[in-house]
Order: sequence, then structure tokens, then C-alpha cells
Amino acid sequence: MNAVDDTEVPRHGKAWHRRNDLTAYFALTGSYDLAPYPVPNLNTEQEDLGVSAKVLSVGVLFLGLAACGAKDTGTPGSAAADPHDVQVIASGEATCLATTRDQNRIGAHRTNSVRSRVGFASVEPNDILAMVAARHACDMAKRGRMTHVGSTTSGPGARVKVLGYKPALTAENIAAGPFDLQRVLHEWNRSPGHLENILIPNIRDYGIGQAIGADGKTRFWAAVYAAPR
Repeated sequence: MNAVDDTEVPRHGKAWHRRNDLTAYFALTGSYDLAPYPVPNLNTEQEDLGVSAKVLSVGVLFLGLAACGAKDTGTPGSAAADPHDVQVIASGEATCLATTRDQNRIGAHRTNSVRSRVGFASVEPNDILAMVAARHACDMAKRGRMTHVGSTTSGPGARVKVLGYKPALTAENIAAGPFDLQRVLHEWNRSPGHLENILIPNIRDYGIGQAIGADGKTRFWAAVYAAPR
């Protein structure tokens, strides 16, 4: 899922729309209050994940994206507030991990590898956004649920403000599955829906986080993209 909060960013005048693509093995879901930027042709092989289901080498990966407009509208902790969330595993005790500087740099580098190809400014790894992403990943892992709606927050905009980041806009991609950092970054970078967040021209800061669910193998991932006021 991906989420854009706080400032209404003009997106080439396109009409607002809602997207909900589901397959047997991938979940690509989105709720857009801001119409996405068109994704440029990157001349790379991409699957239409809304049409072609794929079994990955280790197991099932759920990817999520959603974009929200000028304000969060969901009720914190309510599954009904995020109609595209996915209950991936049972809730329970999670292993919550702090993002290392190296992990955050790798995430920013992989994000910039796509942005540079279309002439967009690089994002910088940001410690606050990494902490926000890690906390939300932990929250998802404890609940076993992939969703943008937190237990006490309705979206990434609210979460970054709690830690003192003053956003002009925020966006978020999330994922869940038994996969490492490189695999998740690879899947986000090849997914047209997730690229709509990665290729928001205005974003400047980046953070990624992960946590392991109660089953001991499912990793919940969150990447937060933002621009300061």
C-alpha cells in the first residue's frame, strides 16, 4: 500500500480514482485520494501483477499500496478504515527490529536507481522516517495484518508527525512475506502501482523498516517517503 498525506499535490490534472488488483499469490491494493503520476516507461521487464499470479521461490509475498490525500480519513486501529488490508498471519508476539544505517542507505540507493532514470531528484536516507517505518512494521507484525492503518494512527502522515517530522507530503509502500530487504526492494521497483509512490517527484526523504511476525518467518515491511515543509 502507499499513502500520501497533508498536501494535495497536483498530478497532471488526472481524475482521482481507486484501484484494487488482487491475484492468488500477490495482493496489490491501492486507495488513491490523489491521482498517481503516470509511471514512465523504464524499459525494464515488468509483470502486470493484477493479471499474472506468480509463486515466488520461497513463499507468498503480499505487496500493498495506497495513496491518501490532504488528510487521513481512517479510524486508528479499525480494519474497516482500510478496505484493502490483508490478514497475512495470526496475531501474536513479534520480533521488532531497528533499521540500521546501512539498510536505510541500501533502500534509498535502490529507490534512487529508479528515480535517476527518469531525471527525478534523489531521496536521502532519513533516521526519523526509518524509525517511523520500523514502528509501523512492528505494529503490523504484532497484528499479523498488512495495512496502512496503525493501532493508534490512521496513516503515515500522522506517524511522521509524532516523531517531529513536519511533512509537506508523505507516501508509504508496505509488504509482507518471508523475504529479505533486497527481494522486497526488487518487487516494489518492478510493480507499477508501487512505482507511483517511488516516482513522486516531490519526495526528498526515505526510511524503511521491518519486523517478523508471530510465526517467526513472515516479515512485514514499510517504506516511508516524504518531503519536509
